[in-house]
Amino acid sequence: MILLPGFAEIDLHSHLLPGMDHGCVDLKMAEQALQQAHAVGIRTICCTSHFYPDQHHVPDFLEARTQQLQLVEPIANKYGIHLIPGAEVQMQPDVSSCGDLSLLALNELEAILIELPFLREVSHKCLDNVFRLMTKNRLQVIIAHPDRYDLSVVEDCLSFGCVLQLNAEAVLSEKKQAVRWMKNAPVLGIGTDFHRDAELSYSSFAKASKLAKKYS
Repeated sequence: MILLPGFAEIDLHSHLLPGMDHGCVDLKMAEQALQQAHAVGIRTICCTSHFYPDQHHVPDFLEARTQQLQLVEPIANKYGIHLIPGAEVQMQPDVSSCGDLSLLALNELEAILIELPFLREVSHKCLDNVFRLMTKNRLQVIIAHPDRYDLSVVEDCLSFGCVLQLNAEAVLSEKKQAVRWMKNAPVLGIGTDFHRDAELSYSSFAKASKLAKKYS
């Protein structure tokens, strides 16, 4: 399993920023999440608010994200946590119409977190977009929570050179497929996919990180 250096200190997938989606509702909730993250040793959080191409445009999303980061970063600094702005981009067949997706990348990782549609036939239609995103923009595509998709779609993504992000809950389940990915697939790291319950999310993350070390 390929892992980011210090992966146990990096939450690769989080809905920390308030008001961006159905994650944190306000700064108070965001600070509670940061407290819980600090308590389990997290030092970097990727802020990957949902980006839906049929609802959002890149410039508007970036403006809203900048505003929320300016509010949350001083709190994160208080807890010694570095925030990396990004997005969880839902891949859709007409995704190219919403703007330059490369602007939604996790720039420090030169990667972009992608959510695939949960319907197998729609996901396969989106694979060309995934491939173009990798080749045109020279970005590493990270597939979020692959256990939620059809296995053949995930295998196609891996054949393109994509890497996986496993949610803590998938690692802790130790289901056959999750274990196979941890042993053999390029898994970049673990995410909480935190939305509301910070204490449960970060407790699970800490346990999952220890378990994942068995397969690294």
